[in-house]
Amino acid sequence: MNLFKNSQSKQKIAILLTDGMDNINNIPLDVAINEAKKYNVKAVLVASMYGNPANLVEIEKFCKANKKGKRN
Repeated sequence: MNLFKNSQSKQKIAILLTDGMDNINNIPLDVAINEAKKYNVKAVLVASMYGNPANLVEIEKFCKANKKGKRN
């Protein structure tokens, strides 16, 4: 999110390539989603069929809400 924090761009878009697995664990998923909302980052999800379905579901919810302009 540091990339978006100081951005003056009108639109901020992140393309997420993931299998849903947490391999680094620097930032918990819920914190990352809240930060993205805070900085009004839109996200596009490209997901693998394999991995952690629970995380993919949460990321998908965020992406869909963003698409509809919601800020859950």
